Amino acid sequence: MEQQGNFYFLTGPFAHFYESAREAEQLLQQFARPCALACRASLEEMVKWMFEHDRQLESLHPDDPFTLNVLLHKPGFISLVGQSLFTDVNVIRKTGNLAAHADKTKTITTKDAYTCLLNLHAFAQWLASHYGDTVYRKPFSAAKIQEQLTPEVEVLAQEPVAPAVTETTEGISYQSPSEKLTRELYIDILLKEAGWIVGTPDTRAEYVLKHSANGADRADYVLFGADGKPLAVLEAKKTTIDGKDQGLAQGKRYADALEKEFNKRPVILVSNGFEHYLWDDTRYPARQVFGFYSRQDLETLTNRRLIERPLSTQTVNAAIAGRYYQLEAIQRAKEALDAGRRNLLFIMATGSGKTRTAAALVDVLTKTNKVKRILFLADRTPLVSQAKNAFNDYLPQLTSVNLTKDKNSEQMRMVFSTYQTMINQIDNEFDGDRRMFTSGYFDLVIFDEVHRSIYQKYRAIFNYFDAIRLGLTATPKAETQRDTYELFQCEPGVPTFSYELKNAVADQYLRPPVALKVPLKFVREGIKYADLSDADKERYEETFAEGSEFMPDEIESAALNEWLFNQNTVNRVLQLLMDNGHKVNNGDTIGKTIIFAKNQAHARFIEICFNQMYPLYKGHFLQVVTYSSDK
Repeated sequence: MEQQGNFYFLTGPFAHFYESAREAEQLLQQFARPCALACRASLEEMVKWMFEHDRQLESLHPDDPFTLNVLLHKPGFISLVGQSLFTDVNVIRKTGNLAAHADKTKTITTKDAYTCLLNLHAFAQWLASHYGDTVYRKPFSAAKIQEQLTPEVEVLAQEPVAPAVTETTEGISYQSPSEKLTRELYIDILLKEAGWIVGTPDTRAEYVLKHSANGADRADYVLFGADGKPLAVLEAKKTTIDGKDQGLAQGKRYADALEKEFNKRPVILVSNGFEHYLWDDTRYPARQVFGFYSRQDLETLTNRRLIERPLSTQTVNAAIAGRYYQLEAIQRAKEALDAGRRNLLFIMATGSGKTRTAAALVDVLTKTNKVKRILFLADRTPLVSQAKNAFNDYLPQLTSVNLTKDKNSEQMRMVFSTYQTMINQIDNEFDGDRRMFTSGYFDLVIFDEVHRSIYQKYRAIFNYFDAIRLGLTATPKAETQRDTYELFQCEPGVPTFSYELKNAVADQYLRPPVALKVPLKFVREGIKYADLSDADKERYEETFAEGSEFMPDEIESAALNEWLFNQNTVNRVLQLLMDNGHKVNNGDTIGKTIIFAKNQAHARFIEICFNQMYPLYKGHFLQVVTYSSDK
């Protein structure tokens, strides 16, 4: 067994994972970058297997994004594996991403690859123990890789590595095998992703503070701008949650010292490798962030202290949004932002001008230098294109790009994208070693139809960007796990601004919908045998009892609709529509109308029925439009 290395336990029931894991292990000695890539590929193989076989996890759909980033951040996965294991495997993902986009092999060190291998081994043991019949809890052994270790790996092998998996009365539990290595690597990776390379003149570790109140303080990291002045001071803590307040206090003391030395106050960062906090104490309280800012991001952030103007000094462009409620929405947003809030939620009836209002707000925020870069997200490509066209009309002075059509976003003030495209960009787009879209790249993110878009699939985007957030919706969710108000840090039922359909109708900006009662009682209410006439009872018996020993006393509407792919029912509804629908062309034809079908097959069935009833239209009058339709 020894010659099989540390992943020997996968040669049994989980043999389909063994080859990729063993390949990563064998690459460690000479090839750090390929080893990190192999660790990520092996992890992705295991995680996808979990989603395909574990009923606790959300089943994968062909239309769902399959990136490792999305799968790892699904609430069900994090809940299943726990925060500690999630953090360890996320180190593998991030290091693998850097390895895939690195310009030189030196970017990924043996230490980086060794930590990935250590975490992959721990995750594989957890997976095999959780889903198998045997609990595996042996620590990783560098000696099993080969007899003669290289000096660097030999040094790393001295790090204490504990068994990651233990068995308790509650099941399989997990603890990071080497929190120290993971923490150090995680901070280095996050800095690398943001373009900071430890040891270079702009990323100095153990920086001696000349004006420290304590005399001999050293800052863990100081990040410098192009002018040689500090942009941020980073305090790295060894503890978890308990280190936050202490770290912020230390960071403030270090920022005071750096301000005395350079006459510029840096932003304060605190990280334990797993949780990260940013404190621009001249403008906002400390807040948790997903990653670190790039140098350009930090320069924009600190320069804003000098160039930002009060929102009250900028009037709203009424040519963009001049209705009273649109002006009120922007005023409420101004007040919220002036109060230090960074989450805005507009609930506005469909057709009342959500996009116009958002564009007018962007105009105010850019002209006061409150924001520089804006991201607009929608869940479908046509909506992205429509939004971009509208913003181009309203704000032609802002350069823009549609990421679904053009990937070149540099120097663009506004970026329009679907959630799926942005997930791929976050996970895969790098400029050399630096991630293209860092956590601080955008100053404002607009979420269109937010109620249906950023929960299970795309919550990672909401968490990733450290920006002012504006949610736009006509129908907020207030359900367990899907509370739009809570997501935007609003009181239940109290958005930043609301303009509902009833108000728009009262103001005569919108017309109310008019319901038409359709005489299809069975489809609405189901069928009860006892309530039928004698003639209908006979037909019921012929339909539901023929060839069966059991005849149901009643059939609920849902079951009836499931069974009732009934041409007569479809024909009656179509006839009702053609006779009573909204008429155009002097009453000769009905106007543009949407028929909602149960599924694509049902839609095709309706099309067949219509063409049989109305052959005079030659198949051009009714068209099925679904996700599979051409263009």
